[in-house]
Amino acid sequence: MVNAKRQKNMEIYWQAFRRVCELEGKNYDDPLEREFYSTLAAYEELLADKHGRRQPAARTRQKLKNQGFIACLEDWALSAKRTDGFNALVDSGQVELTGEHLVTKYPDRFSAKAVANARKVLESIS
Repeated sequence: MVNAKRQKNMEIYWQAFRRVCELEGKNYDDPLEREFYSTLAAYEELLADKHGRRQPAARTRQKLKNQGFIACLEDWALSAKRTDGFNALVDSGQVELTGEHLVTKYPDRFSAKAVANARKVLESIS
């Protein structure tokens, strides 16, 4: 990723970015949980890029520890504000790494309100 960015080859950068994210979820059997950890890795990679150093998503990790990954995704889907991470993923064509995408991909695991809001958000960016 560093070399691709230095060489301004954003296509290779985003391919490497996706691979880093995929590897983060490799140890989970549940497909949704696996993809959640890939999404979390994407968010933390964007934070690292923004701050110039590793920056854990502290509040998300705390919620994850206390309430689990379903609660994290539910909250993201119900949020009225789009985060910088969401916007950066969308702007770079990485919509499938957003929490909203996961909520719409696995609608039976979330409240109807969360699914409807996630669909509305994703439709608004199309």
